[in-house]
Amino acid sequence: MSKELIALHLAFQRQWQQWLIPQDKQKLWPHITVQNKDNAEVAKGLQQQLKRDFESFEFYATGLSLWEYLGGPWQFIKDFKFKD
Repeated sequence: MSKELIALHLAFQRQWQQWLIPQDKQKLWPHITVQNKDNAEVAKGLQQQLKRDFESFEFYATGLSLWEYLGGPWQFIKDFKFKD
């Protein structure tokens, strides 16, 4: 896992401590959601395919997007680009 990503996450947690809910105070667990809200049979099939064929990869982020959770839907607030 990226040391820079962990440091950024901890800095945000410290800066925004007063607004964080318990879920936001947890240790960072970066992940990519591949499939969401599908039936169990389809999900298990994809899981088997990924176990067989998935190859890890690296990527670079160019910024972050801020979203607000509105009790169900999410509302986009703003993009923050990293400096070069």
